[in-house]
Amino acid sequence: MALQDTDLLLVGRGSASHKIEYSTLKSDVIAGVTVPTVGNGQINVDGSDGISATGNNATANQSGNTTRTLSADAAWFNARYLRLSGDTMTGAVRQTVRVIPNNGAWDLNTGNYWHFAGGTIKNPGNATAGRSGLIYVTAAITGFGTVFTGGESPSAFPAIIPFYVNATNFVRLGKPVEVG
Repeated sequence: MALQDTDLLLVGRGSASHKIEYSTLKSDVIAGVTVPTVGNGQINVDGSDGISATGNNATANQSGNTTRTLSADAAWFNARYLRLSGDTMTGAVRQTVRVIPNNGAWDLNTGNYWHFAGGTIKNPGNATAGRSGLIYVTAAITGFGTVFTGGESPSAFPAIIPFYVNATNFVRLGKPVEVG
């Protein structure tokens, strides 16, 4: 539930309690979920609370009450939350294609799309259950790490191999699909 104009948030810090009031938060209902939209809101801080923030925010360390205005940024918001319209994703999903080095380390935390130019594909780092992606292959695969199942080298190049991490020690590879 989104905070409303009359909601208060009490925060304990050390031995003191702080009251933060929210006002004028704009919201939108998309696919049955209330999410904030671009707009401004305010946080009102009680005097002598000594609350501070980093970045572009101001420090509230005064003897009387004060108001700080916050603004929401559309690019920031859309980068963190999938905006839905009628349960249909709008826009595109893009990611940098990473390189799997021959017999070298590669980390699934850095991406889902990979290019491999031949040789041995070692076990990936950070193989977490539920991850998936694609490997774009441009030369013969001569070997696979111990966590792979279903791995085979394509018979023609370029080709794409889908993968799904079943568990940290179990990566399922799909059949290579020749492209081009």
